[in-house]
Amino acid sequence: MILHNRNFHFALLTFALFGSGFASMICQLAWIKELQLLFGTYIVPVAIVTAIFLLGIALGSYLSGKLADRFFRPGFFLISAFYLLALCVLLLSWLIPHLRNFYYQSTIHLYDRIWLLQLFRILFAMLVLLIPTVLMGTFLPLAAKTGIDKTETIRNKTAQLYGMNTIGAAGGLLTAGFFILGKQGLHAAYSIAAIIYLAVGILLTALPLISGAQNPPVQDAQRPLEKIKWPAGFILLVLFIDGFCMMGYEIAWTRLLLNFSYEKTVYFVAVIIASLIIGSGIGSLLLSIRKWKSESITLLFAWLPVAAALTTFAVLLVFFDFSPEWVRERVNYVAWNDVFLNEYLPVLILLVIPAIPMGMIMPAAAHLLTRELKWLGRKIGLIGWINTAGSVAGSLLTGLLLIPLLGVVRSFALLLVFNLFSGLYLLGYQRWKKILIVFIASLFLVFFLPFGKILPSLIQSYYPDDLLMAFREGPSATVTVHRIPSGVEALSINGDKTAFTSVEDLRVHRTLAALPMAYCPQFTNALVIGFGLGVTTGVLAEKNDAFVTVVDLSPEVFALADHFKDVNHDVISRKNVTKVTDDGRSYLCHSGKKFDIITSNAVHPRLSSGLYTEEFYKLCRMKLTSGGVFCQWIPTNWLSLPEFKSLIRSFTNVFSHCSLWFITRSHTMLLATPHRADLSAERFRNLFSDEQMAESLQETDLTNPPAIASLFLIRDEDLRDMTTDATTNTDNLPLIEYSREIMMKPNPEILNNILEKISPVSALDSTDTLNSGQKDLWMKEVQAQREQIVQQIVFYLKTFGIDYRK
Repeated sequence: MILHNRNFHFALLTFALFGSGFASMICQLAWIKELQLLFGTYIVPVAIVTAIFLLGIALGSYLSGKLADRFFRPGFFLISAFYLLALCVLLLSWLIPHLRNFYYQSTIHLYDRIWLLQLFRILFAMLVLLIPTVLMGTFLPLAAKTGIDKTETIRNKTAQLYGMNTIGAAGGLLTAGFFILGKQGLHAAYSIAAIIYLAVGILLTALPLISGAQNPPVQDAQRPLEKIKWPAGFILLVLFIDGFCMMGYEIAWTRLLLNFSYEKTVYFVAVIIASLIIGSGIGSLLLSIRKWKSESITLLFAWLPVAAALTTFAVLLVFFDFSPEWVRERVNYVAWNDVFLNEYLPVLILLVIPAIPMGMIMPAAAHLLTRELKWLGRKIGLIGWINTAGSVAGSLLTGLLLIPLLGVVRSFALLLVFNLFSGLYLLGYQRWKKILIVFIASLFLVFFLPFGKILPSLIQSYYPDDLLMAFREGPSATVTVHRIPSGVEALSINGDKTAFTSVEDLRVHRTLAALPMAYCPQFTNALVIGFGLGVTTGVLAEKNDAFVTVVDLSPEVFALADHFKDVNHDVISRKNVTKVTDDGRSYLCHSGKKFDIITSNAVHPRLSSGLYTEEFYKLCRMKLTSGGVFCQWIPTNWLSLPEFKSLIRSFTNVFSHCSLWFITRSHTMLLATPHRADLSAERFRNLFSDEQMAESLQETDLTNPPAIASLFLIRDEDLRDMTTDATTNTDNLPLIEYSREIMMKPNPEILNNILEKISPVSALDSTDTLNSGQKDLWMKEVQAQREQIVQQIVFYLKTFGIDYRK
């Protein structure tokens, strides 16, 4: 009967490993997302979460491997692991939100003690992740012990199990990244993963040769010992280096490709990681489909690291050569599918190639190190432990040490040298002294050849008309300054030009400070989220008796502040300004301070959705003083109309008194005030009574008080009416992060909707003590300025064939 056929059972075991990889990657993405909301997206906490996830898998592999050889029924424990993981996933989906307050209260006094804070983060992440990730690490050793019954099948069956597990992980990553998290949310992701674990457990329970107590001991002789000229420790070292380089390449490719990509979103990052996982899985499966002689496997094992290094180098050359042409083709993009076909797909294909030989190394090592079934579980567990431990080291050292110290390209070169020479050392084992000399010489070249010029040159090729003025590489970003042909300078972070010295952009940054100052003129403590050019911070810091804290993820942005002295008023040298390198949300969680003014002008919502959710705004509300004001920048480009409405609804759900201000066609602002916002002439005249503030605003064509007052377009009740059909952008379902809008220009549908909901000037309150004649004159001046804004929008809409009439 088929139910008692061992080949059929093994086929279902590979299916089970596919399912475990699929569900485990969904969980990994969801857990990392949850913990980033607590720890922030700064490189150090992200590295902590990734390392602990991998460490748990490594530990599970090692422990289960040792125990599997002692189990009479390893299949029973494999099934139990699936059931326990289903339970763990559901439990954690409930537990993590309930642990947030505990985390906030525990860390609020640790912010100034950075090492204690990082230690607490490590312990907290271990509390959340260690048990489920250890269970995930048990799958491969237990499945191997359950399904492999002959020593001569160790190589191909291990390769099949590992390959299918890896392919499943890639499938889970792409499914979660492209569909589940963006359309169903975190809670649905947990439910889907738990259902998969449970379904696989039930399936395996129904198979008697896997779950039954009558699983007979297998009689099998020790495989003949082929001639291997290297000690087992050398094979394990190559495994460690393979894991190290694999994770190092992943991080280096992500940093390099983010400078190139049109979309720097979760989709693109998912494609990069998935391509390396797919290549690894294909390599493992390729090793299983051919009958290899033992001598061939030995030779192949030595050549695999060499092949991985050479193919990675070749792909790098192809990318350096062709990526400028891909950038020039972007003018032809009309839909998100164009981005996928012209960027995502080529990147996926290119990165799969060097990952194939790396995926063959682990099952090849299993063949070389495992002689008899008696110790199969222990050997597979040890191999998994060593390889994954290498991945942990690669994740931490590449992200936190190599790239900040050496840069992306030189880090690639160093990884290539280690990858290459781990194979060459095996091939030339008898002449190891000569190999060692060449290795040291190669390291010398890595550190002294001018690799640091390659990435700036590549970035320059993407913008041939620009002049590259400055370049910095750090742990979390590559930051550059460009001078475009008009003479305007632009700050670029990971290839995304985020801030300009143009009149239009300076208006945005200065009104980010001026608007909250108009409603909270006596502020003493302000927080700026997102440093940029330093302009907003500079305007707030002009008030000498106020303290301004500015938070930014990238220390490189602070390092380039002097480049923009002329527009930020040399803000870095001001004694009343405190610079903090952190994620804005993380800082608010840990800081015990309250602020009179909070302004948020972080990167686009598509790139940092955690700073635009309802939960983030609740956190900001908690950190405002009783008379405090919050100002949030909201763009009108690279978003659909429903997404724009979603951002506004998330804001209006939290703040009772809010208003929308129109700064330019590309930029709006949401203002939350302690009382209903009004158009008091006194407020805006007081702004211009300060000589420095008046000069700053006049430089951006806001020449008088009515000009800035006229930016007030929509009051709170009209905002709520505008967003009645909108979905809220939340931590659970961050819709904006998974947007597929590609239009980088201001969206005409958004601008048209703003005009349709505009609040009449006559309906906006004024608390002035002006007499009726003075008040009418003030309102007429504001109305005249408002009409100019409306006409600018109407003219823009006509270029898209939209004829606005109201």
